[in-house]
Amino acid sequence: MNTRDVLLIEDNDVDIISIKSLVKNYKHNIKLTVINDGANALNFIVNKIERKLQYWPSLILLDYNLPMKNGDLILRYLKEKPRIKNIPVVVISYSKLDEHISKSYKFHANSYIIKDMDIDIFDKKIIATIEYWLAVVELPKPNYPNRLNS
Repeated sequence: MNTRDVLLIEDNDVDIISIKSLVKNYKHNIKLTVINDGANALNFIVNKIERKLQYWPSLILLDYNLPMKNGDLILRYLKEKPRIKNIPVVVISYSKLDEHISKSYKFHANSYIIKDMDIDIFDKKIIATIEYWLAVVELPKPNYPNRLNS
C-alpha cells in the first residue's frame, strides 16, 4: 500500500499529539509532516513544494489561527499558485466566526472543520476528513511528477 503524505500546519501541541496518534493508528499508511507556525509553513510550501518540488502532500490540514503568519495568508498563497492550487486544504479551527469561515471559502479552502473541545468528537472529525480526502476522493496527480520521483 502506498504511503500518503499529509501536511499538518498547527501550533496547538494537544491537537498535534491527537492528530499524530490518529494518523499512527489509521488503517492506511500516512506520513505526517508537522509545521507549527505560519512563517515556517510558508517557507516550507515555497521551497519544498512549489520551487524544489521535493514534497507533494495528498492533504494539508491548516489551522486558521497561527503565530507568525495566519492561516488565511497561507491558504491564499496555496490557492493562488497554479502549480500547487490543486492540493486539498482543509482549514481546522476552534473559531466559529462566520468571518473566518467565509474568508476560508473565499480563498478556496476545500473544507472548514470546527475543532471540538470533546476529544472524541474532534478525533471523529479528523478521521472522517482524512478518510474522505485520502480514500474517497480521486485527486489529480502533480503536473510535474518527474521531479517528485527522483
